[in-house]
Parts: sequence; C-alpha cells; structure tokens
Amino acid sequence: MNKKFFGLLITSLLSITTISYWASVQAQITPKSQQTITPKFISADEAGKLTTDGKPFIPSGLERSAKPTEGNSRGIPTGIDNRIPMLSKKYPWSAIGRVKGTINDGSSYHCTGTLIADNLVLTNAHCVIDDKTGELSSKVEFMPNVIDGNYQDKAQVEQVIYGTDFQNDPNWKANDWAIMKLNQPLGRKYGHLGWKSIPSAVLARNKKAFFFVGYSGDFPTSKYQKYFTAGRGWTASYEAGCSIT
Repeated sequence: MNKKFFGLLITSLLSITTISYWASVQAQITPKSQQTITPKFISADEAGKLTTDGKPFIPSGLERSAKPTEGNSRGIPTGIDNRIPMLSKKYPWSAIGRVKGTINDGSSYHCTGTLIADNLVLTNAHCVIDDKTGELSSKVEFMPNVIDGNYQDKAQVEQVIYGTDFQNDPNWKANDWAIMKLNQPLGRKYGHLGWKSIPSAVLARNKKAFFFVGYSGDFPTSKYQKYFTAGRGWTASYEAGCSIT
C-alpha cells in the first residue's frame, strides 16, 4: 500500500451496479462466532496493496436517494443548526456507520466509518489508536446506518491497517486514516462507496463543494434532542457546503 496515496483525501464516487443475490447476502452477514475479536494492527508500510478496485456497489434491492433526510422526519423543523439529522436508510447514507471502540481499561468511545468494500471500512487512525498514548483499541465494532440508536447489523473488526500510530510522525494529520477489515461482508447488504486519491490542491480549489456526515459527540444538539431518545452520538449529522482548507 502506498502511504502517500491514502494520505490524500479519499472521496466517494457513485454509480449503479446490479448484482442480484440478495438472499445469499442475508446469510453471509451472519457472524460465524460471537467470540470477541481482538483486531490485528498492521502499518501501511507493511500492509501491501488493498484488494479492492475502489468502485462503488449498490445492492439490487436497495434504493438510492440524494437526500439524507428522506426518512422519518419526526416533525423536526429546519434552520435550527447548519447540521441536520441523517435519517435516510437509502444508499449512499446506508453505507455510513458508527464505530464503537473499547480500550484496555474497558471504557468505550465512538467514531464514524464508511464502507468502501464488502468488508472494509474507512475511518480515522485516531478512531482505533489513541493519538496521545499510542494505545491500540482492544475491540472495535461497526454498525452501519445507525439512526437514534437503532441498527440491524453489527460486525467486529478483525484487522486494522493504519496510516499513522501518532508516535514520532510529523505528518500525522495527513496520515490520520485507517482501513478496518470486518468479520462480515456488510457492504453486500448496505452497499459501499467508491474511493480514489485526489490531490489536496484540487480539493482546496472547490469551495463549498463537499458535505460532511458523522456521529458527533455533540449531536443531536440541545434543540434537536427532544426528537431523539438515544442521546448524543447515536444519530449522524449532515452538513452541506463544506470546504477543504
């Protein structure tokens, strides 16, 4: 794996692919074992090339939508915050999920990840490695398309390829990425986004051309909280008009 290649921003490409074996997919995502998996950590320099072509995949039975709010609106008014709740269960929103990590003292945290292959999730290195101590997470799970704490599937992470461990790395901000290998092919059910490397200079020239989706620790905000019961960090937020600086 080329470390600089993945150090650049990875962006999504959307296209339509029809593969009609939905029934077999349902069977594939059943975990083989409920035993806790401790992920194996591999640096990008040691990992070699990724065995995925970077093309998106949309299951034949899964609808598409350009609107992240196309779900149960719950009567939520607009204009409260630039961020709005992501409520859609359709593609590509279905491929975005909540990462739950556990560290050695038993405490847990959460982050955001996105399916980029049948069993690969793109996230940040700081979501699996403590950026201050370098401690590796002892357990990591991925739950796609979590809305108000509700989700259908949960997979454990078997392996992590990381761009940085934050220790003596002057370029850790650029290398703050990780790819997690799941023990289930959830991308066959929820779809996965495409990816490719784009120079940061190109991204910076496109002002307000991007959107951000994530399970933030301060969302839903206080004005949104009455519409949700699971609390903060259990519903993703969406914000349009973002720029790369």
